[in-house]
Amino acid sequence: MIRKLALILIISGFILILASQINSGSDRVEWKNYRQALDLAKKDDKLIFIYFYSESCEYCRAMSDNVFSDEHIAKILNKDFVPAKVNVMTDSAIVKKFIPIFKEKKVYFVTPSYIILDSNERIIDIKNGYLEKKEFENFIININK
Repeated sequence: MIRKLALILIISGFILILASQINSGSDRVEWKNYRQALDLAKKDDKLIFIYFYSESCEYCRAMSDNVFSDEHIAKILNKDFVPAKVNVMTDSAIVKKFIPIFKEKKVYFVTPSYIILDSNERIIDIKNGYLEKKEFENFIININK
């Protein structure tokens, strides 16, 4: 009986270690939906960072694995912004609201795309495509407030 219990504990430990290694690259940003982000931005007088993504987008997965998983990047987004994640397949009303802005700014709407807004929903900056960590960091720290 004790051997079975010890074996179960050892196997459980290996499973926990494996699970933590698998999730170690996952994104660390405290994402909100758009409505939550807007409410929090107004309450806390913060900028909103909107990330438009698709589940099937390979570049979106790369952003999650390579950029949003970075502690430094996540810390900036979580501290200086209210980060919102918008799924282009399920949040069509929000997507339709912002597509004209992309067109007006002559920026293609692709996934991934990003918009920085103030709490009154005025556009501060807009960008699209996969961004390497340093390029993404420059985007979010060099905004015109």
